[in-house]
Amino acid sequence: MLALLLLAPIPAEPAKKKNKGRTNLAMDRQMRELREECEQKMERAGIRDSCNVSPIARENCVLRCSSSACYDEVYGSDSLEEGEVDTLRNRRFRTCFKEQLRTKKSSNGS
Repeated sequence: MLALLLLAPIPAEPAKKKNKGRTNLAMDRQMRELREECEQKMERAGIRDSCNVSPIARENCVLRCSSSACYDEVYGSDSLEEGEVDTLRNRRFRTCFKEQLRTKKSSNGS
């Protein structure tokens, strides 16, 4: 009986996607690039712009610029306040943003 158990095939684990890590890295890169573009827009807007009155105002503007739909979904009418670090909402924003990138990529036929 023991010999039969030893000879029984071991169920194979499902194959892991090899490109999942690369996809996440590509999305992270796209997010960084878009964020940098938004930061550059804030720089060009100058000091008189409402987005440049404080670091947190700038962060809210950069997030909104990166994805207004995700910003509205995650932060809504409760934007970040001075000194606030909200890692949970930051993760939700990133997840939303990545989902937007996936949807955009699939709708473009890639």
